[in-house]
Amino acid sequence: MIRAGGLGALSDAEAAILAARPPRRPKVALRHHLYSFLDDRTAVDRDLQDLGRRGVVRLLQLPTDDVGVMTADDWRDELVRARHRCPGDVVDAFERLASLRGGDLYVHEYAVLGAVGPRGADGLQALVAAGLLRRRADEHGSSAVAAHGGGPARSSSVSTTYWIACPSFTGDVAARVRKSRHALVKALTAAKFKQLNVDRSDRRPKIFKLLDDPDSKLYLGFGLDFHLRDLVGQGLASLDHRANGRFLRLK
Repeated sequence: MIRAGGLGALSDAEAAILAARPPRRPKVALRHHLYSFLDDRTAVDRDLQDLGRRGVVRLLQLPTDDVGVMTADDWRDELVRARHRCPGDVVDAFERLASLRGGDLYVHEYAVLGAVGPRGADGLQALVAAGLLRRRADEHGSSAVAAHGGGPARSSSVSTTYWIACPSFTGDVAARVRKSRHALVKALTAAKFKQLNVDRSDRRPKIFKLLDDPDSKLYLGFGLDFHLRDLVGQGLASLDHRANGRFLRLK
């Protein structure tokens, strides 16, 4: 169900994005979060590409190697904040370029240089420093781009490419997402029947306390559902609803 003419009811993918995005910055839902809401992954990917091309959402390549999804409003907020670290005309030029490639995860260096005009390499580096661009780690014909839905992979002999990034999804945020993911899988592996009662208030599993503790190295402030749906969307666990609550079960 796609919104007609930009008005009316939200598409299923849009509704899932709003349900999955964290309550605080960076307000980025992971693409596989949506798979925990909607059964048809192919339809989700198709809808996201369509929404991206129409400027309704922004697709991003995150340093966790996940694909992130932001609403257009949340993405514009990131661009506004980036102006404190990058010249306004460079941010404007980047926004126009990114809007033309709404369904893509990356841009070519020559396209960025053409967009920023006289700012040239300094403008490009300003975008990198502001966190809006991140150079691809593999510039030697890797299939990483194609694997994440960003189009065919290109050799470095053609052009250096940069991931379109989210400035507030920093390296520290990425590290905590990875650590939380690993810790939750480890806790499930060690649990009886490889499952944990999510809703139990007494004798709450330690891992859930750590994910909610601001003093914990795992804390993100994204809410427990962010972590639960991270595992469910990747197919690592299932969230089963029973009479005595929700159970996260390792597959």
